[in-house]
Amino acid sequence: MYNLSDLIPSKVARTVKDIDFKALATNGPINVLIDLDGTLAATLSEEYEQQMIDHLLAARKSGFIANICVFSNTGLPFFVPRVRRIAKRLNAEYVACYWPYTMKPSRAAFQKALDKVGGTIYNTVMIGDQLYKDILGANLIGMRSILVKTILPIPSWKRKTHERDEMLYEKLGIKF
Repeated sequence: MYNLSDLIPSKVARTVKDIDFKALATNGPINVLIDLDGTLAATLSEEYEQQMIDHLLAARKSGFIANICVFSNTGLPFFVPRVRRIAKRLNAEYVACYWPYTMKPSRAAFQKALDKVGGTIYNTVMIGDQLYKDILGANLIGMRSILVKTILPIPSWKRKTHERDEMLYEKLGIKF
């Protein structure tokens, strides 16, 4: 079982474009594992905010980001091409996890993503919108984590999870 403290992110940002990658890279370039659904794009959407992509690419060009991996629980294998397309926009690696294989927040899934970027827990950060998948997984292996506000709309099948997370924000003192 997990403790509530396992759900506390290292940092909080309203969106990906609000993250100060220069401040994160004080000891050299960092690797970024970034969730797709709810973080870079609305769930299952092909539309993403270009400013977020541009912000990540600018941070990489400036030398603050070494490598990027789009790290997504796709659920089913036929969603993998979508992850690949968005990763390609970032010139990034990708890990698309789906059943029956290991998925976030498992250590094995996080290790697979770390291997893709050639990173360690010390020079990599996880950015995501879900406490129990993105933040918990990163925290359990000792990696820095950044929680961002979920991009709307939220599909009906994901609303209970989102409502649970929003209740936990208050309990954990998380403010965007």
